[in-house]
Amino acid sequence: MITSVSALLLTTLIMGLTGYYATKPEEKPPAINLDINKGLMSWYSLRPNIAYSEKKLFTQYSKQLFQRKCNPDTILALNSWMQEIMKGWKNNYNSYGLHELLFRMKTQVPYLLLYTIAHFFAVSSNQSNKGPKPNITYKIAHDEKIVPTLIKMAVSCLNVALETAKTESASKEKIFSPQNWIKTKTCLKEINMAVTTKIMMLPTFPNGTDIKKTMFLPQEYFETR
Repeated sequence: MITSVSALLLTTLIMGLTGYYATKPEEKPPAINLDINKGLMSWYSLRPNIAYSEKKLFTQYSKQLFQRKCNPDTILALNSWMQEIMKGWKNNYNSYGLHELLFRMKTQVPYLLLYTIAHFFAVSSNQSNKGPKPNITYKIAHDEKIVPTLIKMAVSCLNVALETAKTESASKEKIFSPQNWIKTKTCLKEINMAVTTKIMMLPTFPNGTDIKKTMFLPQEYFETR
């Protein structure tokens, strides 16, 4: 249900100040802004592998998405995360060090990175089945000056997940298709494993203990799927 406050927010979004909230499949977000529907699907619903599908967003998952209370802080934070993530494709330069196969998938991979960042906070806080409030995560990361660090960590996890999938396909003498893999639940499973390993190993890296403590959030800063 769209309230008068939501309508005002939508007007603000359309102006490009925070992001864009499409309400039907044919609507397209401005190129430089976040598609809020895909952002919500990746962050809260934990399904970045289907965020690219407008058919599923506006049919199978429409009730779940449009009934979620979406306040300006949430949208601004998701858009802020996405703007930082998209710097990895600026001038077609792979500044974050994504695997070349991932770098080529500019439409889908940014939402996998968004999901991975959310999962860092969730796993660090023992809330792996919930979504952290985006505005809290971005404020903490921004204040602690670790936004680029977390994005690079997310990139590392995606790279590891991809290599794991490639190795498994090779062991079974199967042809590996990154375009197909990225749409599967197996992809998320391998990303989750990489995230868990990364969080466990953080204390062995410079400033890792401090980063892990920074990502620990109280239970009230999480929401159900």
